[in-house]
Amino acid sequence: GKVCASCHGAQAEGGVGPSLKGLAARLDLDATVRWIENPSAVKPGTSMPTLYPTPLDAQAVRNVAAYVHTLK
Repeated sequence: GKVCASCHGAQAEGGVGPSLKGLAARLDLDATVRWIENPSAVKPGTSMPTLYPTPLDAQAVRNVAAYVHTLK
């Protein structure tokens, strides 16, 4: 959605944040969920904001993770 696109680009091509294309080759789905839920715990010093539990609830986090895993 808009929250992700503001940093990762409208087509997930990257911008302020890195490209999300090919993420599935780097992280499995559970690791991607953990990253979205608590990015600073996974990578201290990251500039990615914590979006869980608001505005993204647990189901939304899983939906986002599953979606980015489809990006090639």
